[in-house]
Amino acid sequence: MKENEVIRHLESYFQKKGFELHRSWILDKKGEIRRATRGVGTDLIAKRSEELWLVEAKGERKRKESYYVAIDVAFGQLMSRIKIFDHDENIHYAISIPYPLGYYEAPLRRFAESQAMSILKIHLFLIHKNGKVNHKNPNQFIAFLKQL
Repeated sequence: MKENEVIRHLESYFQKKGFELHRSWILDKKGEIRRATRGVGTDLIAKRSEELWLVEAKGERKRKESYYVAIDVAFGQLMSRIKIFDHDENIHYAISIPYPLGYYEAPLRRFAESQAMSILKIHLFLIHKNGKVNHKNPNQFIAFLKQL
């Protein structure tokens, strides 16, 4: 499943829940969503009332080795998007990848003991080929990583 397909399934998931969607936009330091003017914005921003999701998506790769780079890039992109750290749980950060994991399993396993996962409360969306979306909250994400 290509990255664009992962994003489309995720858009459908959020639309069904009543979210307003923005592709390649950014969240600025003031908490405003706006079109990216330099570089690339977040793959998907979903907003409903005060709830906000910033999601970086990755798809299947042509080369096995590039799965490590893709996961590192996804987390790096996510880290660069964290302009506001909301302790009120209104802003959520996530990565989204195809499921079954295939070659993503080994690169993800490296993050199983990372303290950053729980501190930054990163979520995971697993996207099935049939469009089904499995959401893992931060605790479930960490437990999932430890089972790999």
